[in-house]
Amino acid sequence: MSGEGRGAKGQRHVGNRREGEHLDPTEAFKIIGNETRLAILQELLAAKNRPLTFTELRKRVGMRDGSQFNYHLGKLVPNFAERTAEGFHINQAGAQVVRAITAGSFTDNPTIPPFPVDGTCVACGGGLSARYEEELALVNCVDCNLLHYLSVFSPGGLVGRTPAEVLAASDRRIRASYFLSMSGVCPGCTGTNRRTVLGPTDPLSADILHVKIPETMDAIHGPGVVYECEHCDVWYYLTMGETLLFEPAVVEFFRDHGRDLFAEPLWTLPWCVPASSREYATIVTTDPLRVTVRILLDDETLAVTIDEKLQVEDTTRTADTPSTVAGDAG
Repeated sequence: MSGEGRGAKGQRHVGNRREGEHLDPTEAFKIIGNETRLAILQELLAAKNRPLTFTELRKRVGMRDGSQFNYHLGKLVPNFAERTAEGFHINQAGAQVVRAITAGSFTDNPTIPPFPVDGTCVACGGGLSARYEEELALVNCVDCNLLHYLSVFSPGGLVGRTPAEVLAASDRRIRASYFLSMSGVCPGCTGTNRRTVLGPTDPLSADILHVKIPETMDAIHGPGVVYECEHCDVWYYLTMGETLLFEPAVVEFFRDHGRDLFAEPLWTLPWCVPASSREYATIVTTDPLRVTVRILLDDETLAVTIDEKLQVEDTTRTADTPSTVAGDAG
């Protein structure tokens, strides 16, 4: 864990760097793009927060030349490792580098060919197919190719998992990322998130995100919510339905119907899928924005009304007639 204090001139310090002081990315890759330095970071991470002395660390890495080893070690301090009276230990930046490499983010480009998954297309009723490519887990309709699900997933997550297990792990990861984002914490760098609520006609655009929109999402628009990190390039778009994934009333509604909401894949929930979520989101007012999301299970509907701050204003459960239930159950 990095220490935190204030310098003599009132500047806030985090570890050995001043707040706001960033290492140039090109220089950072020059530093870590060396086999010996990566080996040093790996050994420091493997020590599990126990400081290693210069001699112990050199022996672990297997380098005999002390002066050459000292040169490489000096390149890592203070940006990726820190030196204390007890020895050397890795900092958060160094740990992230090693974990990213372990996850395969810098070294592998695996793919998983299409395979069938549970659920039906929200547009045409066709079957669904999942695949993994370019570090993305995707679910599309096999007939109309409509996108139902997209999530970034590190290649390291494929190790030891079947295709179905990879997709399930991706679903759990993105839900956790949603929870962090809604809590104001960036899932990527733990920085502060910026929240933008999209109105019913607002598009998901570069003007909002400040980054290029993937072609698979360029037709998406509100109502919905964008969470964008103020420090890195991580961002998430959530439908109004997805903002309710952790709402107690919704979790209880599923439980009362003998279903576990957290076990229901996102691509099988029509009130969460971007392509169909607007059908389940009724605009109550536009200024200020108030939206009612309908969630249908069996013969009952849960209506949740949320305001522009995503606060729940009202929840109502009503029994459905057979004519309104037909074809709508999630």
